[in-house]
Amino acid sequence: MYGYRRARVDLDADTHECFRYFSLLRGVPVGGAMRQVLSREAVTIEKEFPPIRAHMLAWRAAMAAARSVDGNAVAACDTGSPELEEIPF
Repeated sequence: MYGYRRARVDLDADTHECFRYFSLLRGVPVGGAMRQVLSREAVTIEKEFPPIRAHMLAWRAAMAAARSVDGNAVAACDTGSPELEEIPF
């Protein structure tokens, strides 16, 4: 959610062993199987709670806008800090 590519999921030992066993049985990496399970669960949650989907899309748009700002635009908008007398109480 914060732009990172990694997530930490804590599973109990039985669930982890079950995922590990069936992913190895199918011949796929354990991490890949976990990503599939998490993505299917995320799709279900997005369908059940539409505000989550809207928030996620808004967050992605904000992250893309933050990445697209270059240093020249930031320098042009920076007018410096105001004087103490200019700050209303």
